[in-house]
Amino acid sequence: MTTDARALAIDAYNKAQDLLYSDRSPEQDTELLTLAFVSKHFWKQAGGNMQFAISDWLISRVFGELGFADLAVEFAVASLAYEDKNFPYWTKASLCEGAARAFKNIGMDEECSRHIELAKEYLAFEESSADAAVIADQLKDL
Repeated sequence: MTTDARALAIDAYNKAQDLLYSDRSPEQDTELLTLAFVSKHFWKQAGGNMQFAISDWLISRVFGELGFADLAVEFAVASLAYEDKNFPYWTKASLCEGAARAFKNIGMDEECSRHIELAKEYLAFEESSADAAVIADQLKDL
């Protein structure tokens, strides 16, 4: 089951990512939220702390995109609560970017700025310029 759960988690995550960054109908909004939770469900069976954190990041982004700012903050904060000593720097930066975005949506500008700065600090240590560039582009939106 672990291999199947992993494949299902990845598939749901990738489909959610595709929908997240596209123009969607209301039905696709529902599908997006469903896929985010499906991914989290299967990662709970086959993943570890990094996958759990990324799942919460995705759910936060989806809730933020759909206008549920309080839930976006709840999942963004949850994404930061996992033990992260083995996370790549780009992952740590991405989680901070998600938190910054969620805090911005509820008007907590100081927390938003603090998480943007944390993300930039993590990116300074990222060895992969391609991975760092993806997160840096997301930070520009803020």
